[in-house]
Amino acid sequence: CALLGCAYEWGGQAAFWGPIAKVSDAECDALVTGAEAVWSDEGRILIAAVDELERTGSWTSETWNALGRSMSDEQRMELLIAVGW
Repeated sequence: CALLGCAYEWGGQAAFWGPIAKVSDAECDALVTGAEAVWSDEGRILIAAVDELERTGSWTSETWNALGRSMSDEQRMELLIAVGW
């Protein structure tokens, strides 16, 4: 939502899901501003993968493999479905 400039949608999602997912206000801000300092390597890979999927509608093999370093095939498929839905 933030990547696509949907401030209304992003605000609602961040306000609802942020606390449930234990995402801090600083982390929510970093998702909008692109500040990477707050994220682990795994977090940066996940965010980049979601952004890539939003921009292109698919993942490169490089992204799929990078996600595979910390996620199972099942988890990657669940992510694909959740983001793509």
